[in-house]
Amino acid sequence: MSFQNQQKQKAQSVFMSSIELFANTAAFVVTFFALPLAHDKSVGWVMMFTRQFYSEDFAWVIFFVWYLLLGLMIFSASRASLSTLLIIGGVAIAARFL
Repeated sequence: MSFQNQQKQKAQSVFMSSIELFANTAAFVVTFFALPLAHDKSVGWVMMFTRQFYSEDFAWVIFFVWYLLLGLMIFSASRASLSTLLIIGGVAIAARFL
């Protein structure tokens, strides 16, 4: 492998790790602000469903499990969306200048 190819791969690696770090950080911020709102809007239905089809004793376990699952779903969706947006944006900017 030539020196130029190695340098190009290193630059791509730095670019991708930077995108990953930024996407993770931004997804954490999105989750921090969106999770309480989403949990507040959805926990009533989840608790009602749990009480109706399972039991009252199980409902409070689901209250906390739902909080964790919802947080993971928001984080994953925002991370995937932001990563895709950043990669497409980077490619579009690179294509414009090349």
